[in-house]
Amino acid sequence: MSERRFAAIIWDVDGTLVDSIDLITDALQRAIVEHGGPLLTPEEIVARFGPTEEGVLRGIVGDRWEDAIEMYLADYERGHDGLAFERVRDEVLRLSEAGLPMAVVTGKGERSAAVTLRLIGLDHVFDQVAAGSMDGSVKADKISDIVDAWGMPPEEIAYIGDAPSDV
Repeated sequence: MSERRFAAIIWDVDGTLVDSIDLITDALQRAIVEHGGPLLTPEEIVARFGPTEEGVLRGIVGDRWEDAIEMYLADYERGHDGLAFERVRDEVLRLSEAGLPMAVVTGKGERSAAVTLRLIGLDHVFDQVAAGSMDGSVKADKISDIVDAWGMPPEEIAYIGDAPSDV
């Protein structure tokens, strides 16, 4: 059996590059409650994923979402110690040094994606970082856009995520 080699890789972030679900749900929970929303369980928060964090907050706390996202981002930025999957991070760096084209497609908001990539030392390795939308999941469109921009056949590009919904 021959080894399959891809010409490029697109990565997910949460659950793939970092073990961040607890950080996300804790920070969202605090921002929601502080801005007049209900105390939701982590499972109830995860069930609202699809939109970015901004979209989740807008759907729960309404027009207070802009203040809530600032609180969320402050908590979120403080919580990254030890969250990177170090072996994955090292492999991403190795592939980058080898010149493999790589991008990120994530459901996260642009600002939280930038925070994570900076704090785990990968903010300089991706050709493109495509974030989510406040209005719902756009991963398929973002992946398609990157594939088109690279001008490669889709079967030559791997997408690495942690859940079937990633693709």
